[in-house]
Amino acid sequence: MSREVIAGQEIDLRARFRDDLGDPAIASGVWIHIYEPDVDTSEEANAIYSTSEQLEYIGEGIWQCEYLTPGTATEGTWSDVWSGILNGQVITGSFNFYVYSAGEVEEIGNQLYSNNVIEVTLSSGIMATDGTYLSDGYSLEFLTTTIPSYTNIRKVRLEIGSYIEDITDFTLQLAILEASLEADQITFEEEPNTDFYNHAVREWTTCRAAFTLLDNVTSHGLKAKTLDNLRVEYDTNAVNRTLMRIVNCLEKWEPQVIAGGYAKAAQQPKGVIKGEYDYDRPPIGRLWTPTTDTSGISQSTPGSNYIGKTSISRRYEKVFKSRRRWW
Repeated sequence: MSREVIAGQEIDLRARFRDDLGDPAIASGVWIHIYEPDVDTSEEANAIYSTSEQLEYIGEGIWQCEYLTPGTATEGTWSDVWSGILNGQVITGSFNFYVYSAGEVEEIGNQLYSNNVIEVTLSSGIMATDGTYLSDGYSLEFLTTTIPSYTNIRKVRLEIGSYIEDITDFTLQLAILEASLEADQITFEEEPNTDFYNHAVREWTTCRAAFTLLDNVTSHGLKAKTLDNLRVEYDTNAVNRTLMRIVNCLEKWEPQVIAGGYAKAAQQPKGVIKGEYDYDRPPIGRLWTPTTDTSGISQSTPGSNYIGKTSISRRYEKVFKSRRRWW
């Protein structure tokens, strides 16, 4: 049970009486005296509240007092002193509880978070501060700060501005956000080459957002239009060239984004380790070459008496050369 209460509210104060053996016991003549903070509790006359009638026995030697704290109670640690008669002896016990006299004002953080699309709708009839009323309903939407955002709207328009004149900045920023999130997912280097990586991810994000926008704008573009005996054909080569340029941009910078700016070092390693099937790989073990008879059964000889090399190897090895004669 929590022994804390706000001033003006009720608190349940409880105490248990035990006998000499530590077992719960029913005491008689039970009293409770409640004292404010910093008051001498040895004098019952100093108690702000005392009673023996407003107590309830709830079993197992436990007595309870429902105490309503004053609305003007002093904040601090209050004392509740219990007394009762058990086996002809008066026993007492002193306990504490805390009273909060006032509330507190706390700051509420911003309820708008990053990457939120906020839509505001105002109904007609709302009165303005100057006393006028909104005749028609009104709605607006906006985008909170996007994180991450590795490029900006102006740079995207520099790339494909002539094709996206009618697209709002709101849509462009969403495309940038999606491209930036994708860039984070394909970056596997935990400690990227900061300066070069920042440039690479900026270029890749710009091209990725531009590709998304341009692909949507041109996917339903007209190639030809006929009206009666008039036929007009549109040149799509310019769009194709722009798309190809954007694709080349993505292919150019994507390896750097994945490698955190270290793609050149990854493609040009400083050293290599010879593989198991390399002809010049050093032998591991006792440095002898096993021999095999004509039946295909290996007859490895634990020794060597000759240094030689095969026709496809540049490394000499210790081998065993049989000196048995055929006669």
